[in-house]
Amino acid sequence: MTRLLVLLILITLTLPGAAQKNSKNRKEKAYHLTGGVTEQNEKTRWAPVQDVNIRLYALPDTTFVGGTVTDKDGRYNLYAASPGNYLLKASFLGYETVEKKLNVAAYDTKKYIGYIEMKPASIVLNETVIKAELQKMKMSGDTLVYNTEAFKTSEGAVLQDLVRQLPGLELDQKTGKMSLNGKEISRILLNGKEFFADKNVALNNLPVEALKEVKVYEQQSDKERMTGVDDGKKQTVMDVKTKNNLTDGVMGDVSASKGSEDTYEAKLGVNKFTGKWRMSLNGDLGKMPLSMGYISNYPDNPVINKSINLSLGTEWKKLNLNGYIGYRDMKATNENRNETESYLPNGSQFAYNRGINISKNRNLLQSVNVQGALNDNTEINLRQSLMYNSGNTRSESSAATFNANPRNYSADPWENEAEIPHDARINKNISNLQNGMDNVTSNIGLLLTHKLNDIGRKLSFDLQNDYSNRTSDNYQQSSITYYQLTGLSGNDSVLHRNQYREAPSKNLSLAAEVSYTEPIGKQMLQVYYKYEYQRQSSDAATYDLNNDTPWGHLPPDYEAGKVDSLTDYTRNYFYTNEVGIRTTLNWKKVRINARFGLLPQKSTTKSDRGRIKVDTTVTVLNIVPELSFDYEAGKNKRIGMHYYGYTRQPSIYDLLPVADYTNPLNITAGNPGLKPAFMHTVSLFYTGGDFSKQESFYCNLGYNNTVNEISRKVIYDDKTGVRTSRPENINGNWGVRGHLSYTNKLFKKVFYQLRTNGNFNHRVAYVQVAGSENADDRNISKMLMLGQNIELSYKLDEHEFKLNGQIDYQQAGNSYVNSGNYETYDFYYGAECRLKLPLDLNFYTVIRSMNRRGYKDEASNTTQWLWNGELTYSFLKGKKGLLKLQVTDILQQRDFVNRWMNADGQGEMWTKGLGRYVMGTFTYRFNKL
Repeated sequence: MTRLLVLLILITLTLPGAAQKNSKNRKEKAYHLTGGVTEQNEKTRWAPVQDVNIRLYALPDTTFVGGTVTDKDGRYNLYAASPGNYLLKASFLGYETVEKKLNVAAYDTKKYIGYIEMKPASIVLNETVIKAELQKMKMSGDTLVYNTEAFKTSEGAVLQDLVRQLPGLELDQKTGKMSLNGKEISRILLNGKEFFADKNVALNNLPVEALKEVKVYEQQSDKERMTGVDDGKKQTVMDVKTKNNLTDGVMGDVSASKGSEDTYEAKLGVNKFTGKWRMSLNGDLGKMPLSMGYISNYPDNPVINKSINLSLGTEWKKLNLNGYIGYRDMKATNENRNETESYLPNGSQFAYNRGINISKNRNLLQSVNVQGALNDNTEINLRQSLMYNSGNTRSESSAATFNANPRNYSADPWENEAEIPHDARINKNISNLQNGMDNVTSNIGLLLTHKLNDIGRKLSFDLQNDYSNRTSDNYQQSSITYYQLTGLSGNDSVLHRNQYREAPSKNLSLAAEVSYTEPIGKQMLQVYYKYEYQRQSSDAATYDLNNDTPWGHLPPDYEAGKVDSLTDYTRNYFYTNEVGIRTTLNWKKVRINARFGLLPQKSTTKSDRGRIKVDTTVTVLNIVPELSFDYEAGKNKRIGMHYYGYTRQPSIYDLLPVADYTNPLNITAGNPGLKPAFMHTVSLFYTGGDFSKQESFYCNLGYNNTVNEISRKVIYDDKTGVRTSRPENINGNWGVRGHLSYTNKLFKKVFYQLRTNGNFNHRVAYVQVAGSENADDRNISKMLMLGQNIELSYKLDEHEFKLNGQIDYQQAGNSYVNSGNYETYDFYYGAECRLKLPLDLNFYTVIRSMNRRGYKDEASNTTQWLWNGELTYSFLKGKKGLLKLQVTDILQQRDFVNRWMNADGQGEMWTKGLGRYVMGTFTYRFNKL
């Protein structure tokens, strides 16, 4: 691999284009843009405007490229360094600002833009002072820009507090995922540059008071940015712009918190800027609930956390350099109970589970990113990361399965098990588990692009290396009682296990791609070839231990208890070639991207599972069609479509006709007759609105369908509760989804926001009860989900009031006669209030009524009121000191129960939570920017 890398770099640096003369200055190589500005009026047809401020921004991130002013004839000259999409902005006192999108093709070394007509502003202020209302958001090219000063947050708030208020943005408290109109935001940039390797570091530490704007846009992939051809790998990113240029100074804060229920925290955040250097250091030590201060019914048991993160960034010549290292140590204890009902052809299966687990995790992450120009013709993007993760989990659980609802016999089946009739019981599993894991992963990616001439002809090399080495060990003691089977003693059959399992695994992936880009008029054509090699190895072994062996320890002679049927020695090898074509077609308001690829793949598996040995090779051909269309329908209006198709081949394990008995209640096997699945996805979107009037509109519609979907056929034994499954091809799985969001001003200071979501899924599954007549009992399930959210906000100077509500409707049904159709409604309504009080006090409170209706179990149809409040006091010179008092769940009505229902069954999960608690925090802020 090293030799190949060196060879490709040498080829890149010695290409014919490198022999071109380098004596030309930069302006001669740049793209020269010219145009003029005139005034739009009825008296004169052509009136040039002098001294108009002309600025050029690169799209989609609106990075500033250059600027100038018009001369006495209204003309201007600008220079762009490379082809691409740009935004031209003309502004002058007394005139309305004009924006114009440009596409600079590779051959447009001299581009005439034409004249821009500027309209005089309709309102002229004469010795009148008006306190203008701040504009909350605007569209700048394809970028949505939020003005942070237009949103009210609590004193000492950080970025995640602001994100929760921005229209269209959603932050999932449970998963930590952030999205805009359904599109997940993958990275957070600082002033247009990569800086934070972990976006959670930015969300939890960047102070709102230091921020000026928050931008959200689709960022080109490294390859698209460097070659000019869309590769279908755009990412939605958030770009945080600070109030100052951050060239010299320091800002940060230090805080300490103490609360009830033995909660505490100490935090440090320092951001240092010196010349071209950027540094961010963040540390956290404490025992805190993850959902601190937010209205939620999610469990919030305190997590013991220790973390420290350091980010460094600088610029050297034409390169942008970033490095990151972070360490985190977490310990959490969770206690939960589950109740589920699974629909079957001949009735329902009921399962109860309760347990407690203690988990400890440590991880260390390091990363480096280098991107920019090596010289006038060659660009580089190098990404490297290394992560070490170690974890240990101990758990105790008790699970039981029934053929009738145990609540028909006992109000509390957990404590009164004896009240449930013997013939209603299927099995019971009592187990203790201890898992240990160590994992090292590394990734190196190198992308080099060399310009062969000045019209956009390029040659690119993309090299990737991924490696992981994982070791794991597992101790398990279990006792499974089968109530419907009789043992040798004449009593219920019982299976005892005391086992140790080790499962080391290694994965290696090497990939190299070469692509050639040729401009044809205004269009771009790219051909590429990619080769990828993957190696996967697994050496899992299981050992029976004596019952007198101490828990969590191995006797010296443990290897004598090796269980051959539960031993897995597997080696997988994949050899993939991909050849294809990509093209980008540009017209005035239309952009089309297309791709078609062929992927012949050869895979070899060598497996040894006990007495069964497998040595097989499979050769397949995958196809990858992709098409996207984007039309600019007017100012701030876009219509788009995207289609993607992909062939998914069965995995080696899906094809191996070998049963896996690792879990005696869930046995799996392969199917050598599987066919490949082909997935179709189509999406349409429209975005628009008049952002000068605070109006925004977005909607999308998507459809997906899978031909020969690889699903699992389940055979259920109603005597033992054992599920035996193997993969099968199924047709009839498709779905439709939709999303709409609308924001506008209702009255002068009253805004409203609407969000509508909906999806419908049609699914087919095989479920057969052992011994039934129908060998292929297909269950056709249909599920409809609709959601409507509305929010009204009223802002008066430094006070803000909100009313909000949401309803989620769900309808589920399947082809099983006994299950029927169900409709559920989950809805909430509530209010928020922020008040600026005398004596430098700020008050915030939120109250919400959470309601569930339509569930089969009447105990699940509940209403609970959640109420949080906080009071902050600013003091010391420059208001650098902040005291905060928070109270969560004042009414103490949270039940920490998550209920669900779908076409396959229903259930609920209770997790132990903290309940009502009080937290006091002192924060000292410093800012010398």
